[in-house]
Amino acid sequence: MARQITAAVLVFMLIATCQAHADPATVQLAEVHQKTVAQRQPARFGRNALQLLLPRLPRGSTKQRIFSAIGTFGGLVAGSYIGIKIEGNSCRCDDPGLKGLLIGAPIGAVAGGVVGYKLAH
Repeated sequence: MARQITAAVLVFMLIATCQAHADPATVQLAEVHQKTVAQRQPARFGRNALQLLLPRLPRGSTKQRIFSAIGTFGGLVAGSYIGIKIEGNSCRCDDPGLKGLLIGAPIGAVAGGVVGYKLAH
């Protein structure tokens, strides 16, 4: 069923694309639009405006950044391992543990990064 829906959507997109390229008015309108977009100048902001939009956040010390990176990597590995072990082989599929890895890895990475940052204080 999903293949039939996908095939139908692709056929309709192909038909719409062919009709758009066959209609000379549409092609002319697209060329006019391209010229209009090319003529516009990008907005330029002064340094003060950018500082208002993007305030500078205080950066941690080198020690904090190193501990945070080590903690992030360690948490990624540990979260992946724990996620795989929790899911186990319950799905009876080609890739047992993949869902657990995809859920556990980012959770472990965030937790490990926070713990590493806090340990550097």
